[in-house]
Amino acid sequence: MKGINEWISEHPKAGIGIVIAITAVMLFSMYINGISTQMNEESFMPDMEVVNAYRDVTSNYTEQYTVQILVRSYNGNILNRDSLAEVFEVEEALLSNETILSNLENPSYPEGNIVSLPTTLAATRIVAEAFMQGMNTSLLEYYPYNITQMRRALLGENITIPLESGTIHLQFLYTPSDIKSSIKLLSIDPNGRTALEYISRTLTKDFNISSQNMTADGCVILISLNPETKNPLMLEKTIDSIVKSIDAQHVKMDTLGSRLITDEIVKASDKSMGMLMPAAVIMIIIVLLIVFRSAVDALISLIALAFSIIWMYGFGAAFHFEFNPMTTAIPILLIGLGIDYGIHLTMRYREEGGEEKERVKKTLNTVGAALMLATITSMAAFLSNLVSPIKLLQQFGILSAFGIFSAFVTMLLFVPSIQQLRRKKEKKEGRITKHGRAVVNKIIGAGATAGSRHPLAVIIVVIAITSLSGFASLGLDTTFNTDEFLPEELEVTQDLHYLMNNFEFMGGEAQHAYILVKGDVASPSFYQALNKTVSNIADDESVVKVDGNVEVQSIATVMRNYAVMSGDENFRSLYYNYFDTSGMPKNGTTEDNITMLYDYIFNSNRKMASSVLHKDGGYDASLIQISTNTGGDNKKIMELYDELKKDAAPFYHFKVSVTGDEIVTVMTEKTLNEGQTKSLLLTIISSFIILILIFYLRDKSITLGIITAIPIIFCVSWILGSMYLLGLSLNVMTITIASLTVGLGVTYGIHISHRFVEEVEKNGDIEKAAHRTVNSTGVSLFGAAATTIAGFALLSFSLMPPLQQFGEMTALTILFAFVSSVFILPSFLTLWARRKYGGN
Repeated sequence: MKGINEWISEHPKAGIGIVIAITAVMLFSMYINGISTQMNEESFMPDMEVVNAYRDVTSNYTEQYTVQILVRSYNGNILNRDSLAEVFEVEEALLSNETILSNLENPSYPEGNIVSLPTTLAATRIVAEAFMQGMNTSLLEYYPYNITQMRRALLGENITIPLESGTIHLQFLYTPSDIKSSIKLLSIDPNGRTALEYISRTLTKDFNISSQNMTADGCVILISLNPETKNPLMLEKTIDSIVKSIDAQHVKMDTLGSRLITDEIVKASDKSMGMLMPAAVIMIIIVLLIVFRSAVDALISLIALAFSIIWMYGFGAAFHFEFNPMTTAIPILLIGLGIDYGIHLTMRYREEGGEEKERVKKTLNTVGAALMLATITSMAAFLSNLVSPIKLLQQFGILSAFGIFSAFVTMLLFVPSIQQLRRKKEKKEGRITKHGRAVVNKIIGAGATAGSRHPLAVIIVVIAITSLSGFASLGLDTTFNTDEFLPEELEVTQDLHYLMNNFEFMGGEAQHAYILVKGDVASPSFYQALNKTVSNIADDESVVKVDGNVEVQSIATVMRNYAVMSGDENFRSLYYNYFDTSGMPKNGTTEDNITMLYDYIFNSNRKMASSVLHKDGGYDASLIQISTNTGGDNKKIMELYDELKKDAAPFYHFKVSVTGDEIVTVMTEKTLNEGQTKSLLLTIISSFIILILIFYLRDKSITLGIITAIPIIFCVSWILGSMYLLGLSLNVMTITIASLTVGLGVTYGIHISHRFVEEVEKNGDIEKAAHRTVNSTGVSLFGAAATTIAGFALLSFSLMPPLQQFGEMTALTILFAFVSSVFILPSFLTLWARRKYGGN
């Protein structure tokens, strides 16, 4: 550092020029590459087998794009004609819009792309009436009727259905008195039980077919759209505008599309930044004016701080990092941490006397080295996120570390250089400032007194508190849900919470687990393993069963159902040549025979086949989809995961992966916990190494480096215990708190230990050394901690709940670090000094 410090003092204009030049390059990077806030759920996912298999499933087998419309009754029961008539009204409005029609999954028959309680009930009634009148119901099962006919059928009005083979006239022989009676009929008719099962999934949990007063507070409408839609956000906004245009008197309808939800998160994030950045700047201006009593000095530090934020964004843009709601915390973080550099440099420059160049050189030789150490430890804390398997946390760590480094460089080059060129005179300390300093000295002096006179008592009390806090922290939960980024006051957040709390199956669909099998899936041996696996699954507690049978979809069930229900006699004949009625290949069936059937069904109904079969030249993978109901219980989800891995043992000649909606969430939470542990250990180890090297090179003492870090380790227990007591959980934001506690807090210990050793060696009196240390360095740390706490505390006003928690917990972390360094570390230092130097 000495050579750099001398160069800066000798070439102030060059230092300023370097900062401005780099800033220009970073601005150009932002202009070329662009900066925009976005939300990509994959960035939250860890790089692990269960997640990669899930990506494979969603991209190659279950490529669906569904938008939900949440419908809630104003009177608490949607099972009435008036409510369902309004549902039909919005469905008819949707199907009359050209934009929506052209982007449906199956534009050739629009009505088939909408599933809801009234449409399912109406379609079932049409088929049932046709069956009772002796008609061919297999033709009707492929939705040859429009939404208007469905509405009339539900009301019991006669309808006419034109078909290629002629016209069907349906005269409803029995018209139920109300909707409840129509639903009751399904429970009596064996053919209607499947429809009833699906209807119950689209209704809220309070629906009970056996109840005398059958009720359902709400339902969902599912709209199937083309996954390759060019502008899905605009399409969802179109759907939402149509839904809002309906003047419904009996129900409340809200659109829930993945792009709309993401758009709300991004908007809330941008709004938070728009609120917090000006607030942070105003707060820092006030603090700087109080500390410096000079608008010019405050402006110099603010400009340097602005440069560092620009560097961070320019760096992120150059490497195409994803700016998301999590990274919005970084500018606030830089304001809270980076401004400390300006304060230390400016205040030390004022203390030094002599010619301007010498003042700069002395400032950099003293404060510069300490700031460099603070930068290294802070960067180590943020870079520890690189061990996390989650891409978003990795990028957050890199951007934060680069931002801290940028603040150090801009402040080091810019602030002393400008001060030197200004030829600024010293300013006397005002009476108010002196009074404030005396009050602070009196408060933090208690730490020195207790530490020097009763060190063992202080340490015993601290260990007891730390132990209790550590025990409490064991109860902390880890949660993983991108919906946590939604502000509570947003309507879409309330809708999502309603959906999660009031539906047995989210959006009318059961949760699914998947067994992905890769290999020669056209071989007869594949079917033997498949049959054994499905038989094994039957015993699993959390698997959905219908009439005692496991609800599983595989290539075996798809081919069997297509042979039975499609009406394709050619396929039916071929299928039963090679397969028996249970769906197993007959003796003598070859791989070529099975491949021929696969080719046939792929050509006849590609969507159906590709939902369970992957074709890349040959047939190289197949999917087994299992409907599950764990009730969201993490223990049951992990039990299900373990059971399915055992169930799939017959596929020992194939590559098998078990994954699923809930499994991915729980495994990600587990990975977050493991990542936190690795990150914390890495930060602790790197901090210990840095401290040991520093104190060994400076004071020839390894023990002093270890002692300096111990109080900060206590802080980790305190902060995690505090989170538990406050009812918070570890999420994708707060998971970094433990590492930050060590990385940011160790800086305070370095300053205290350095000054303590200097005072002991200078005067030899341990108690006086402790008092002088906290009365000088402790006061400076108080100012630095206050500005940092204030910066992070601003995040508590964010609209995003995880950012609020991150800001609050990081502010508390800084407070704990300050307290441990000023009130606890002196006790350890006193014991160390007594042993090394002797005395009491």
